[in-house]
Amino acid sequence: MSTLTDALDRIMKWLEIYKPEFADSFQPGLSFDEIQAGEEKIGFKLPEEVYELYQWRNGATLDCDSLFFPFIGFLPFDEAIETSISWNTMIAEEEELYLNKEWYLNQEWCAKSPLFIFIADDGGCCGTPLQTPPNYLKPPVVEFGEGDMPGVYYDSLTALMLTFAECCETGAYYIDSDGFIVEDVSKSAPIIQKYNSQFGEYDEFGRLTAWVQTVIIEGEKKEIRTQYDYNKIAPVKQGCIPLQVVTLLIVGIPILIVGIPILVAYFVWVKLIQQS
Repeated sequence: MSTLTDALDRIMKWLEIYKPEFADSFQPGLSFDEIQAGEEKIGFKLPEEVYELYQWRNGATLDCDSLFFPFIGFLPFDEAIETSISWNTMIAEEEELYLNKEWYLNQEWCAKSPLFIFIADDGGCCGTPLQTPPNYLKPPVVEFGEGDMPGVYYDSLTALMLTFAECCETGAYYIDSDGFIVEDVSKSAPIIQKYNSQFGEYDEFGRLTAWVQTVIIEGEKKEIRTQYDYNKIAPVKQGCIPLQVVTLLIVGIPILIVGIPILVAYFVWVKLIQQS
């Protein structure tokens, strides 16, 4: 049994326990010839992992009740082909990107590549590029929402399923009181990092603090880190007067100087009226 199929079986075992109605909606796998016929429709060679995925199961007829993506809808093969053709037709006008032999260095390459989309719902899609840069050992898996640019989130379809399987087995994915699958980011983040060269780092509040990408360019491994700073107010250095205090003094002192005599005059006037 391959690593991918083993991971898929582990996920199915978890679903059979916690989401049996969703597990029951998975359709029997397809033959090699049936998948190859779809490959001819889409016009691109499908990755071996896609063949293995759809020989395992032919998608699901139900969407999974989940509060995070991409644990949503596993598309039946025919629907995946139609969805992919629609996407690929839309981006076909951008073929000039591939005229550059260094196209794989362009961070937008996965937005321009034809995709095979196998997970989708109203909010987003998940697929594998059909033209993969040479610095990837296997086709990666990209995610994108409506109006968003696809971005690489998993190193391969196998890495995606290994991530899902371990998240299921360790409690990183769990069922809440309303029956939805929920993600515990504090548990899932190290698992994502374990299987993927691109991952998010989170703080104790579950907020994304950095997105880390490890890429191989000209044989060298390089790390690209995008930092997110939620601390909008810089800490005050010791011995310095905070800006807010300075502002209060500048504005407040003149108000006090003018305001106190006015208040005194007002109370004197009220007192005189009461005595008359």
